Amino acid sequence: CTETLRRVYGVRVHDADAAVHRLYGKGGKAVGPVVAAFGRGVLADEEARDDEAEVDRKKLSAALRSRTSAKPFEVLEKIVHPLVTEDRLAFVRNETRWLCAVDVPLLFETMTDPSSSGVDKVLVVTCRST
Repeated sequence: CTETLRRVYGVRVHDADAAVHRLYGKGGKAVGPVVAAFGRGVLADEEARDDEAEVDRKKLSAALRSRTSAKPFEVLEKIVHPLVTEDRLAFVRNETRWLCAVDVPLLFETMTDPSSSGVDKVLVVTCRST
């Protein structure tokens, strides 16, 4: 659906999942906090310099499943959700066209204040898989 908005109508779309990939990538804002919470074992290369480090999602998943204390998924959400929100707000703030879209599967779960969400209208769309 968002691809149709982009391709057919030329609407710029902020994709929350893509934002998470950037945040986990080299130089991403989530790398340091994720390492602080879960250790260097979640990195693609544990020997990488901090500015070259990136989170390996499979290793992070294994670390989350192996934790028995401190609700690891909640810890990760407290790190990642605010960063994705910051990224989305910057996208919306910098958009110069009259219309843009945000693809946020967890919009309502992560929105603390609807008036500062950067979203004027919500359109819920479901699509058949092809």
